Amino acid sequence: MRLGTAQNGEKQGLLDELARRSGCLYLSDLRGADYRTELRKALFEIPEDQFQLEEWNEAAFYLLGIKDRFQTAGDARRAIDSALRSSSR
Repeated sequence: MRLGTAQNGEKQGLLDELARRSGCLYLSDLRGADYRTELRKALFEIPEDQFQLEEWNEAAFYLLGIKDRFQTAGDARRAIDSALRSSSR
């Protein structure tokens, strides 16, 4: 799905926000190596409390296949960042 297509004034989700801030045209672009640096930056631009924990857990699963259920948004964010950093080496 192309970004920016939320209908009826629906709030955009965490993945949509990460994609927008990373410069991705499509959500699936977030999984590509081309956007890793921008994605890591975007992770820390978004306040943890802007999205519910469930969205952070869903982002970890979508981006990295991490099935763990994190206890806090900060834990999920750090896990995503760590995995992205490790995969960019």
